[in-house]
Amino acid sequence: MITVFAFVGYFQVAVFSALRVFAITGGYRMLTALTLGLGLTPIGTNVVGVKIL
Repeated sequence: MITVFAFVGYFQVAVFSALRVFAITGGYRMLTALTLGLGLTPIGTNVVGVKIL
């Protein structure tokens, strides 16, 4: 259950960062998508780590 809360925290930070980039760049979606993808990377690595254990 704690893992789910950690994932939600990572997701919130990634989305907030992507929204900030979207606002700062004037709606440049490619950079926003890159920021969101890089922000969601810890979720993917943690999911793989949990499945291995």
